[in-house]
Amino acid sequence: MIQILSKLSSNYRQFYKFLSLHTFLTSLFPVLLPSFLWMRGYRLTEVAIFIAISGLSFVCALKIWERLSKERSFKEIILLSFILQILLVSGIFIENQTVFLLTVAICNGAVNCFFWISQRVLFFETIGKHNAGRQFGNMQITMALLLNLGIAFGAFMLEKVHFEGVYLVFVIIAGTALFLYAFSKKTPDLPTIITSSKPLTNKQIIGFKDNYRSIAVFGLDGLFLYLESYFWIISLYLIAHESFLKLGLLIISLALILAIIFYWIKNIIDATRKQLIYNVAVCLYGLSWLLRAWVDDQTSLLMLFVMLTSLSFFTALFRLSFNKRFFNIAKVSGQHDYLFIKSYHSQLFVAIAFFIIAVVSYWASSQNVEILSNIYYVVALLCPIYWLYKAPAEEV
Repeated sequence: MIQILSKLSSNYRQFYKFLSLHTFLTSLFPVLLPSFLWMRGYRLTEVAIFIAISGLSFVCALKIWERLSKERSFKEIILLSFILQILLVSGIFIENQTVFLLTVAICNGAVNCFFWISQRVLFFETIGKHNAGRQFGNMQITMALLLNLGIAFGAFMLEKVHFEGVYLVFVIIAGTALFLYAFSKKTPDLPTIITSSKPLTNKQIIGFKDNYRSIAVFGLDGLFLYLESYFWIISLYLIAHESFLKLGLLIISLALILAIIFYWIKNIIDATRKQLIYNVAVCLYGLSWLLRAWVDDQTSLLMLFVMLTSLSFFTALFRLSFNKRFFNIAKVSGQHDYLFIKSYHSQLFVAIAFFIIAVVSYWASSQNVEILSNIYYVVALLCPIYWLYKAPAEEV
């Protein structure tokens, strides 16, 4: 029993060490990247192409991650994840717009892959069948606090001393993380089930089927995640009158609200009827996209606060409920492959969906703000597809 508790404690420490360093780095600049692209003159067509390339890069990087997990140590994978972070921000100095967009998009996809896949594998080792909601809530609270610190500092630096100052701080922190992991004797190991198994084949990925109708929502969820982290950030940037400082304050306020929300509902999720919570969460998530379509920089301050707070709560509740179901199914199946297959399908769909969005926005005569609102209306109608995601037996 003591050995098990010791192992769990080690899993927690390794997970939160990795999560803390990467989350703070991400909040310093990459989370503000969509608004930075907008500031440099790129519009929805170019941003959509950027996301599509990032999705394809993620898929290619995941193939590499799988291969490295069989042939190299997890320590080397973690070191590479920090090197990729440095390459991502270094690409900002490229002056040629086409080369810049292509290079940064490829690095962005690789960074996302090596962070999120490594994070999911570490997180997967900390949860049991009955605490996924609580553990995911704890993770979100940690991420929210670190995002607050990083965004506050990054936004202030971008506004006052521009990107060069952010870059210097970013490289120092990433370099320190590289040093700590390179010379650390205690680094996490990958589960044997990952290191001893063969990488997924294209046939296994494309032909994957299960009893939970996972494929129906995997692609859809990729689309929504990128809309949340890219298009919605641009919308907030426009609401903040294209000020990084105001955007930072806005994101921090929403992140604090999310942290408070997760603190109160993370245990409720684990104790309440799972199917009821999930159904309500899907409805509210659809409503959150309608609110995104309605809000703009002309909205009164009071109404803006109410709408942003509401959609933040609706999104938080849905993400907690959806991820609880996702990780519970992964635990029931007993296979880490489920984590990888989700990423493959999500990112491939992201590449296709955002290429279509790029084409549509290029030919549309509407203003960018109007196109964003129309996209939010359309995806609100897609939310009921999440109801197809069947619950494992323990949630029914």
